[in-house]
Amino acid sequence: MWQAVLFLHLLGVAIWIGGQITVLLVMPVLRAHGSGDAVLGTIGRRFGAAAGIALVVIVATGIAQAVHLGWGYPDGEPELFRIITEKASIVGVIVVLTAIHGLLGQRVADGRLSPGWRARIRWVSAVNLALGLLALWLAAGL
Repeated sequence: MWQAVLFLHLLGVAIWIGGQITVLLVMPVLRAHGSGDAVLGTIGRRFGAAAGIALVVIVATGIAQAVHLGWGYPDGEPELFRIITEKASIVGVIVVLTAIHGLLGQRVADGRLSPGWRARIRWVSAVNLALGLLALWLAAGL
């Protein structure tokens, strides 16, 4: 069973980080070639839906694995506790940044915020990706 949980966790991470890198590489090219806001918005919403599901899977399977590994038990391994706590903290920030990105992105798409907010949204995305890569780096230490 735990192999399936780990598989789902890694699949979620692959979709989350791989999708962010893909969007990071593709969106500027599409913008440069004149793709309109409707096309870019559709891509953003579709990735957002897949990424949202992936993030829920990452959080759920991550909690399950942490408990399975003994995280939170007083007699547990201190290094394991530190790594899992750092990962959980980073994922918590990722969840918050994802919510901010979603809210701001939707408001820009609806015209409730000026297009100038796109740069701020891109900054949130870049930080989110960097944090995801950091969490992945920490996972390599488990």
